[in-house]
Amino acid sequence: MKKQLQLRSFDLRPDQNGMQEDLVAVNNYLRQAEIMQAFAVSRPGDTSAVIMFLEKLNHKQALTENEIEPADEKFAERKTFTIAQVKLMERLKAWRSAKASELQLPVFMILPNMAIENIAVDVPETLTQLTASKGMGPIRAQKYGSEILALVQPVEA
Repeated sequence: MKKQLQLRSFDLRPDQNGMQEDLVAVNNYLRQAEIMQAFAVSRPGDTSAVIMFLEKLNHKQALTENEIEPADEKFAERKTFTIAQVKLMERLKAWRSAKASELQLPVFMILPNMAIENIAVDVPETLTQLTASKGMGPIRAQKYGSEILALVQPVEA
């Protein structure tokens, strides 16, 4: 079977709103892509840049959307996120990395990616709501719940 490859490019615009939107698009793409190589290109005298990814397509990805069976969990779990959700996920991942270093544990034992994504989407306000988030569970909620809830609360200006 031949490998199918696809080159995907994203413009990274330097203005504040454009850059955030561009990074959300790149992050959403990276969640589902199998990247073989990445390239960044900038033009002399231009403040924007282009980032390109060489992606290996598997058979399912090469099919059209109508041909993908709904039972395929890998594709059913694909999500897109708002800028606020991506920022919250970044805060949670930074906290998780620091906590994992402090406790000398792998990051997934502190908080798996699935839990981070679900917390960012659900935005729990209580320990009960946090415990109900998929991937969280009562033990993690008991150990880290108050710290996570503090990160989830909106930052007041």
